[in-house]
Amino acid sequence: MNTNADMTAELKVMTSNFGADESKGPVTISAIGKSGGQQFHGEAYLYTRYYSLNANDPQNKNSNIARPETKYFYPGFQIGGPLILPHTDFNRNRDKVFFFFATQYYKQDVDNGVYHAVVPTAAMRNGDFSDAAYLSKLNGYAVSGVPGSNGFTNGRITGTPDPNGQILLNLYPLPNQDPTKPGSGGFNYANGQTRYSNMLQFRGRVDYNFNQSTKLYVSYNHQHDNALNSLDVLWGSGGNSWAAPTTPYPSAIAETTTSDVVTANLTKVFSPSLTNELVFSYTYLNLPNSFKDPAKVERASLGLNYNLLFSHPNPQNLIFPQMTGWGDGISNMLNTGFELNGTVYAKKTLPSVADNLTKVWKTHTSKFGFYWERTWNEQPGNSAVNGSMIFSNWGSGGTGNAYADMLIGQTTQYSEQNFDVVPAFRYITAEFYATDSWKISRRLTLDYGMRFSHLGPWSDTTGYGFAAWYPNSYSAGTGGSVNGFSFPGIEWNKANSSTPLSGSPSRLFFYSPHVGFAWDLFGAGKTVLRGGYGMYPFHDEQNVQNGAYSIVRGSFASPTLWSPKISQLGPSLANLNAPSGVTVLDPKDDHEPRTQSYSLTLAQRLPWKSQLEVAYVGSKSDYLSNWNNNFDQINDIGVRAMFNAAVCGTTANSTGTTVCGWLPNCDPTVTNGSGSSCDHPDGNHGNGYTTNQVLKARPLSYGTVKIIDHKMYSNYNSLQVTWNKQSGPLTFLTNYTFGKALGIRGEGGSAIGDPTVLRNNYGTLPNNRTHIFNVAYVYEFPKVANASRFVKQLANGWQISGIGQYQTGADLQASVSSNFNYSAFIPAGTTFMGKTLAVPIQASTSNVLGTGDLTLMPALTCDPRSGLKAHQYINGACFSPFATPGQQGAYIFPSLTGPGFFNTDVSLFKNFTFGPSENKKLQFRLSGNNFLNHPNRTFLNSDQNLNVSFNSSGTITNPNFGYATNTIGHRIMQMMVKFTW
Repeated sequence: MNTNADMTAELKVMTSNFGADESKGPVTISAIGKSGGQQFHGEAYLYTRYYSLNANDPQNKNSNIARPETKYFYPGFQIGGPLILPHTDFNRNRDKVFFFFATQYYKQDVDNGVYHAVVPTAAMRNGDFSDAAYLSKLNGYAVSGVPGSNGFTNGRITGTPDPNGQILLNLYPLPNQDPTKPGSGGFNYANGQTRYSNMLQFRGRVDYNFNQSTKLYVSYNHQHDNALNSLDVLWGSGGNSWAAPTTPYPSAIAETTTSDVVTANLTKVFSPSLTNELVFSYTYLNLPNSFKDPAKVERASLGLNYNLLFSHPNPQNLIFPQMTGWGDGISNMLNTGFELNGTVYAKKTLPSVADNLTKVWKTHTSKFGFYWERTWNEQPGNSAVNGSMIFSNWGSGGTGNAYADMLIGQTTQYSEQNFDVVPAFRYITAEFYATDSWKISRRLTLDYGMRFSHLGPWSDTTGYGFAAWYPNSYSAGTGGSVNGFSFPGIEWNKANSSTPLSGSPSRLFFYSPHVGFAWDLFGAGKTVLRGGYGMYPFHDEQNVQNGAYSIVRGSFASPTLWSPKISQLGPSLANLNAPSGVTVLDPKDDHEPRTQSYSLTLAQRLPWKSQLEVAYVGSKSDYLSNWNNNFDQINDIGVRAMFNAAVCGTTANSTGTTVCGWLPNCDPTVTNGSGSSCDHPDGNHGNGYTTNQVLKARPLSYGTVKIIDHKMYSNYNSLQVTWNKQSGPLTFLTNYTFGKALGIRGEGGSAIGDPTVLRNNYGTLPNNRTHIFNVAYVYEFPKVANASRFVKQLANGWQISGIGQYQTGADLQASVSSNFNYSAFIPAGTTFMGKTLAVPIQASTSNVLGTGDLTLMPALTCDPRSGLKAHQYINGACFSPFATPGQQGAYIFPSLTGPGFFNTDVSLFKNFTFGPSENKKLQFRLSGNNFLNHPNRTFLNSDQNLNVSFNSSGTITNPNFGYATNTIGHRIMQMMVKFTW
């Protein structure tokens, strides 16, 4: 349910040191809706935007895209007052029953952002990849090479395309831009389309006064969304989401969301010093999504007839497979699921009850209360039942170009889920609190309290439970089984009732102390010192436990198939002995995330009826979940593990031992590029170790074993200065923040370098903004008093308001890539573990670090923040052009701050008042967002200028590395007219 500003009477955002009487945290946003009163009041209004008044975005200009035809029309109406029944005495005194009703409709064609991608040309779709000059300009090493093997000669196909591969290739749109044009980023496709996103809201409220001391109100909020999402992936945020590079999906996804909220509030005043408030609320949310035109995405209608690994109900209605690469140029097609009635959805319910008792006694104001909530969530799994295909330019049997591989039906990897599940989870919260505000003296007030929170864990309502990891069971070779598969060390409720349905335990209470004070330093009310501390545990989101559910139902992905042809796929390749990786819970982990916040503020009244505040504001968060990163994968192997692993044969290699050593699968002395050479074109020999060798070296019999736990942490410290003036014709609010956010990278899926050692990933976080400045102002023009009524109406009632913002950019390493896709070589002449390399070979984590589970980090030869030129944010000359076996660069670089953000919004108001007591008002408003039309410099997602690579001679191959060559942002105009009575 979206908060509607025109239906809201009060909005409160609490970010630090609020009392124990507030549920949830560490940030709480509460909105109080409008209500009716003794007099009838109402308003009608219309907000509108139209594309012809807007500026065009530089992203569109760079891609020769016309200004998107965005259109916004928001009509709204509301009325409130006493509820009166004509011809009766009901509510005659207008003091018993009141009503309020409001509605607003959002008719929107919104800007979907700019999609950037490399897509196959018409010639490529027919097997002609011979234009080497054109290919070399494309963004992505997997799509920029001329195919020359396995069915291609000099870039031209010599045989017949695979019919299924050609169908998949033709799902991409044709190129529409020159990849060599400045601002194109090496992409040959850009799309800036609009999409509709409509919404209807209405809100009703009835207040009933039983008497002067007992009052009840009931409100009902409803919202219905009707939107079309032509995104690359259902849960993505647009063309510039994590899935870039991408193109619009062949069929848009239709979203018809419904949400309802019912609230009842009963307040009883027992005496002037004793009040009780009882609150009930129920929230329902349904988010169904389905394809607008299934024929454009379903296997049968597209003509796809290759065999699947598993038997699926109605396979002809499955959507075409995921298609992706390793961020190496392939345009992503990433939708999955939809096999269950053609719809992916999420249903959520949230009933809650709260009671608050307030008692005033002497110099104390005390509050006591409880809060109960039940959160339930059901949504189908979204695994690749339709299959997942990965293409590259280096896979076995490949051509040297990923799109050429697709044309001949040659994948690098293929996997498929046997079936999807429909999880339905819930948790229960029960909380109690006591808090007191003690006015010790006229100058000093002390607030203190405690909240006791029972945050029940997510529990499976389908009766299966969640998979949990028991090391002793693994050692004993025992564990749960499902569909004929056994899992040593893993138990769940359906397999073993001693494991709770939640998979992990809960606590009776989490304890949350709160304390704060306000001290008038000199007793004049002009200088006040305030401070406080609060602890706020908060509940895991549903995704935290979700990964440990599929396994208990027997829903697995097939083992990853390396380099199968599409024509070879079928049940004979399924070989589903067990999933290649499992996600489990820690059965001893009873933690929930927690934030501790603290602040100290000095406030001083200044001339012009203004106030200056200087504050230290800080917070510390711990017990954060690792659910969406690679931490605590207990089957990962660390640095040098493969160098020292005795899994590469029974006879001694050139190191004189039976351990694998370095480059055990090639001959480093061979220089002719033959099959035994370490620089053989397929890269499989010099890259390090075979899949079977690595599996033998892992400590457990599984592939990946991911344990969900709560070990991550972060902190924030800041100096905040605020100067505001809240009276007079000119009011303003200015604030400046100098702060730093540090912690373990990886929360929210952000970039990490070493998943095996948590502390190696401690650094500035993606949300770190060192400097933030904001100014907001409102100015009412002077009134003309001595003039005719006409002149007064024309000259008076003018008002201007605005907001200005500036903030420094994000840390590029934390928010983009831990190593900027570092690509380098091990030079010829390198000697390591008794072997000397005769030819340069491509460096990898395996042949440099002896493990494939870490990220290869470049060594820094200088500070990459130094020697920067205009629009340059990283100095690529500071990265070592060569990798040295056995040596790893630093995981955390100096903070590499990216482009900042600057924006100005301005609104001009004109109010006309009329009526007997001027109680009617007609307002016109003209607003400009980014009024100065100032574009901000930016990096694009998958921006090739954030990839650092060196050739075998040590020369950087991307001289534009670290340069932000793109800008984004444009002026948007909005008009509003409102009549209030």
